[in-house]
Amino acid sequence: MTPAVLSVLPMHTAPLAPALAAQSDTFTPSTTAVGGNVYLTAAVGLLPLVVFFVLMGVFKVATHWCALISLVIAAFTAVALFHMPVGMTVMSATQGMALGFVPIIYIIIAAVWLYNLTDVSGRSKDLKAVFNVIGKGDMRAQALIVAFSFCGLLEGLAGFGAPVAIAAAMVATLGLPKLKAAVVVMVGNAINVGFGAMAIPTTTAGKLGGQDPVTVATAMGHLTWVFCAFIPLLLLFILDGARGVSSCGRWPSSRDWPPGSVTSSPPRSPTSSPPCWPPCWDWPPPYVFLLVWTPTTP
Repeated sequence: MTPAVLSVLPMHTAPLAPALAAQSDTFTPSTTAVGGNVYLTAAVGLLPLVVFFVLMGVFKVATHWCALISLVIAAFTAVALFHMPVGMTVMSATQGMALGFVPIIYIIIAAVWLYNLTDVSGRSKDLKAVFNVIGKGDMRAQALIVAFSFCGLLEGLAGFGAPVAIAAAMVATLGLPKLKAAVVVMVGNAINVGFGAMAIPTTTAGKLGGQDPVTVATAMGHLTWVFCAFIPLLLLFILDGARGVSSCGRWPSSRDWPPGSVTSSPPRSPTSSPPCWPPCWDWPPPYVFLLVWTPTTP
């Protein structure tokens, strides 16, 4: 072929190189990778999680073994069924482990260590005495303060499940059944979990979505007060049914109803304040209000 003919033919060597490089660096699984069915594909994708919880909850297998078995199943399904490259599967697993160690695990270790230090030093009794004074001995008011405000503080400082575990144990010591204590804390902490562990869920969502984390946090804050309007009443209903709502619900001593809402929801909504600040601002208003008002204790 003559040079004149070669000069006319289109040359795609340079544009193809970046495309091939990008193709080898990224992988997008198909939503119909398994059997050409989206529902079957979703079921297979959930298999590692189902195995993890069944092994841990039903068969009482140690947590680290549950995690390793689920990792093997996830890697096998990714390579065999979703046709993910082996090298990329290994890289994904190692990056996930690195993210698990830093910052997740060391934050949890620090939170549990601080809780154990508080318990061994005897300061946990002082903390419970503070809750008792603020709540005027009413179990429902104390449970609201612990499950909503104190758990929110722990969520901002630690996150990753540690606040629920610690606050649920504290609520159980108030006299509530263990299952009810766990439900109350999980429901009360639902609004805080997005800001947990120094707002790691918020920053991660911003990075994955290509948005500024501050913008994401501000949008979340604008929606916070909507949920804060009914979560305290829901907690009262879980704690004591309709009687709890009627006797305590008029002026519940939680941060997102008067008077606590004055100091918590506004700072979190228009601005992206650190997640541990609003729970700290919650405490003085309920304490002052309960000095002049006492809930109807059954």
